[in-house]
Amino acid sequence: MVTQIYHLVDSSNYAGIESSLVNHCRLLQQAGKQVSCIFWREYPENVLHDKLTQHNIPYQFMQASVQEFCDFLKQLPVGAVIHTHGYKAGILGKLFCAVYKVKCVSTYHAGEWGQGWVKLYNAVDCALAPLAAHNFAVSANIQNRLPGKSELFANFVMSQSSSEVSTQVLNSEIKACFIGRLSHEKGPDIFVQVAKNLQQLGFNQCQFDMYGAGAVHFAQEQLPQNCQIKGFCSNTEKLWAQYNVLIISSRAEGLPMVAIEAMLHGCMVICTPVGQLPHIIQSNQTGLLAKSTDAEALTDCLQLYMQLSETEKKTIVQNAYELASEIFSGKQQLKQLLKAYSK
Repeated sequence: MVTQIYHLVDSSNYAGIESSLVNHCRLLQQAGKQVSCIFWREYPENVLHDKLTQHNIPYQFMQASVQEFCDFLKQLPVGAVIHTHGYKAGILGKLFCAVYKVKCVSTYHAGEWGQGWVKLYNAVDCALAPLAAHNFAVSANIQNRLPGKSELFANFVMSQSSSEVSTQVLNSEIKACFIGRLSHEKGPDIFVQVAKNLQQLGFNQCQFDMYGAGAVHFAQEQLPQNCQIKGFCSNTEKLWAQYNVLIISSRAEGLPMVAIEAMLHGCMVICTPVGQLPHIIQSNQTGLLAKSTDAEALTDCLQLYMQLSETEKKTIVQNAYELASEIFSGKQQLKQLLKAYSK
């Protein structure tokens, strides 16, 4: 019998993995399970700490100490589960849980391999998959990397109560946003080029706002007049009413949480065909899917968006909302989690 679920993570910011982690904990709490988070080390001013506190989810720190982590594992009751997220937590969790015979479940989130040491760590984490009692992958591409058995696991957002979604800004000029890490694989440079393309085509009333932080930086002179960098946003809930289009310009993905959030808030998803996105975004049905991962393909999608009637746009975002409510609301995911924990 499962007695306690500990989600292990090494996190210094708040992005897709961290948002997914909070949803995992909230879902399990609603199901009456004892759940908490274990941080490998403590990073100052981490938004994730505030999110966990907001939802009354307990957490503690290992202070990057192998000895402290081993002592923690030794005292766990029978039936406790360690659930890892991210490559560092995955490596540490699988190795030491194997030593101390603690059940370990791992979720693989990263759609990209990364560069340098990150690429190496991701490869090691994948190679250690057979040490876990159960492995989840958020996309088919990630699952194909893993040796042995694994299970597809869709990211989810806690379900909403309404059967219809608000579409009040759909037929206005394009108000597009990028929400994510400013890194090469997320394609912020592609987003900026799309904004330039629309301006060059004469669509001067279009708005392109970028939310996020990371290694990719833009000087003001690199940005067109219709594009602004808004910085990191820890609460996307307040953003959706301002925009009618979410652009996902990624070169690599798993299943981005931001896509699901947009679908549940009536924001049209226009995205590149990477990761699990082509399985949920079908052009003219649940969004608009670009034919490739370049700015020209996304620009074509935006031009198509402007040609759609208000009724067509409302139908697409309603279809997307219904799909997200059915598949990404947590109901199926809870069954998968509880089955994996109890095996």
